[in-house]
Amino acid sequence: MDIIEVTDIKELAELFISMENHWAYRGQLDSTWKIEPGIARVVEPGFSSSTLYQTEKNLKHMFESSARHYAVAEELPTTDFAWLSLMQHYGAPTRLLDLTTSPFTALFFAMDGAIPDDGKKSSIFCVDYRALNQRSLEMLQQNEMEFDWDYRKFQLSPDEFFSEYVYKKVASTLWIMEPALKNVRIMKQGGTFLVKGDISQSTESLINQNYSQIPMKNILIGHDLLTESFDMLSKCGISYQGIYPGLEGLAKDIKLTLLQSYRKASRKN
Repeated sequence: MDIIEVTDIKELAELFISMENHWAYRGQLDSTWKIEPGIARVVEPGFSSSTLYQTEKNLKHMFESSARHYAVAEELPTTDFAWLSLMQHYGAPTRLLDLTTSPFTALFFAMDGAIPDDGKKSSIFCVDYRALNQRSLEMLQQNEMEFDWDYRKFQLSPDEFFSEYVYKKVASTLWIMEPALKNVRIMKQGGTFLVKGDISQSTESLINQNYSQIPMKNILIGHDLLTESFDMLSKCGISYQGIYPGLEGLAKDIKLTLLQSYRKASRKN
């Protein structure tokens, strides 16, 4: 994985623009954080694949059985992948890790909550999702009997594929995909998910085992670029209101306007 540390906002913008349209990104406030989904951050390492799968299955059943009291039937998912996506949306621990196909949206999440003078760095994990998914398909073609999925079929039927080859089987694979049924927030954020075939293994371990040749980058951004980052995002039309629809986003944007003005005034003084 290439490690790139940027020192000014122009350099970062040029890097984003140079990347092709088959990359996915995850922005993280702290560059020391690992690339792990919620269930891996809650459950201590060391549990078997079967134990973790049963745990995830139980969590899904708990959520599914109670969610029917909070939504009309037409709004409820009908597939395993869509149910886990809905759980992820509301903060329940799942094997799904949020990514976006927009590097600028990833920058938003990387810098949201940063403190300009704390001396820390945010990071943006970048991966060529087309190459990663193709590699995973090749692995299943080698190990699964009568496996007839190609990349096109995988793209057209993600929920069926997820149930058959990701959710109910254990394989040392990584996937970047999203269910056919997307909620508004996923659509606004250009959202997708990094999904592990074996949730007992760390993402780093899976990458080292099977994906070391897949193009990946880790971009490090100092928190001293916070003000410039949000100025650039504003010019790109990326705001809290776009990320978080409704009054929540509006209130956060009002707060950001005040903070940006204060930071710029403090620099002048």
